Amino acid sequence: MSFLTVNYKQAESVKQNNEPLPAGIYEMIMKSATHGASRGGHENITFDFVVRKDLDAVPELAGTNAKAHGRHLFQSIWTKKDTGTFDEAQISRIAQLVEIPDGTQLETVDDFVQLCENKPIRMKVEVSENEFKGKITKRNNSWVNTWEKTKYPMQQSAQSMPAADTTISEGDLPF
Repeated sequence: MSFLTVNYKQAESVKQNNEPLPAGIYEMIMKSATHGASRGGHENITFDFVVRKDLDAVPELAGTNAKAHGRHLFQSIWTKKDTGTFDEAQISRIAQLVEIPDGTQLETVDDFVQLCENKPIRMKVEVSENEFKGKITKRNNSWVNTWEKTKYPMQQSAQSMPAADTTISEGDLPF
């Protein structure tokens, strides 16, 4: 049996949609977050948000999630140019939205990033025009002050459940 028979008609179904998400309120998952820096050393945290697929039937999300589920939106927050540090109020706001307990002491940016991964969040997404070298393109924007706590908490999945005790004794074996 062969691995694949190439089928261009099937390939059309996965073409990347490069248009910005339509403006609106979305329920997202912070799929991942990475701590990085520009070539000039300006640090950032880049969040990879994914439009939730589990909310297609929610009437208030019919124009957003139901039409764009599975699409990604990348948003970055940057350190302040004058101090080289992240805005603590902004970081604390994100921590509050993803329910990192108040008073939690985080030693590194990477500790914060790790706690944000796979957390649900509600956000307002806008579309703006950007001009670069005379060419105008549309792009998405979202700011931390428009992010909110999700209205639809995730159902506990098998991945988030504690591991079962898998200790097996001799008496449990059939042979």
